[in-house]
Amino acid sequence: MGVPDRFQRLLARIQPTDTDHRAVKRHLDAIASRLNKSFTVKNFLVTGSYERGSSIHGHSDTDLFVVIAREDVLWGRRHMTSHTILEQFRQDLMGRYTDPATLVRKDVHCITITFRDAKVDVVPAYFSRFAVLGGKNWPLFMMPDGYGGWKETSPSRHNAYISEADKRSGGKLKYTAQLIKHWRYTRTVPVPVSSFHTELLMASGGHCDGVKGYATCLRDVFRDLAARGCRGLQDPVGISGVIQCSRTEPQRSSAWNTAAYSRDHAVSAVAAEYTSIPEAVRQWKIVFNQDFPA
Repeated sequence: MGVPDRFQRLLARIQPTDTDHRAVKRHLDAIASRLNKSFTVKNFLVTGSYERGSSIHGHSDTDLFVVIAREDVLWGRRHMTSHTILEQFRQDLMGRYTDPATLVRKDVHCITITFRDAKVDVVPAYFSRFAVLGGKNWPLFMMPDGYGGWKETSPSRHNAYISEADKRSGGKLKYTAQLIKHWRYTRTVPVPVSSFHTELLMASGGHCDGVKGYATCLRDVFRDLAARGCRGLQDPVGISGVIQCSRTEPQRSSAWNTAAYSRDHAVSAVAAEYTSIPEAVRQWKIVFNQDFPA
């Protein structure tokens, strides 16, 4: 069995199951039902790895954009801070999830709810404007910027941008993103690399375009992450400014070290495919911390 077959086996093993999908839908429905009672909700937008088809079994991270009325964000004529709205969301959701096994906490841009079988990031947002991007009119929303303010984003435009790149790659981008996510979680402490950042990096850099196997795609992604020092990426869509790879400077440094280490072994693995399949497999086992088919 060659290296490409081993990647196919690994991909088959990490695909989300029907049970995973049912769990996510059940949690999303419950969250929506709760927030509809407390806020003037205009829309729920499901995004993130789950919506883009790049989530993996056991790590069903889903982003739920909750678009509320602008009036819910106003205090008089001024907008409340995003910290205030996040705290309102946190308190409301804690009232729904009282089971100690379900963790509800405020994160940088969202409220993260960690269930036994899934994790959902609930992002408060409100409509900002329409903008012509790529020849099409897209809705833009304001979401927490991590500092108490608000920043523009467009989940539908970002998803479309990544989807277009995935089509150009013949579907390899989505599956390479799954392999990167698997790589993240093979460590005792997951590699602090944002899936959204990585998918935008692959889409804008064309890492999966052309006649390439997953081994080459991965090698090129690791090369780019290491060369950039896992620093932020200027939003290729031109909406959200800089898309960070990691949340803090220590996390960025840790991600950079792991990406560089993995790049070195991925380079050796790709080179070894021409001379020794066992050596190539040994190198990929190092990249994936031994969680790669023998």
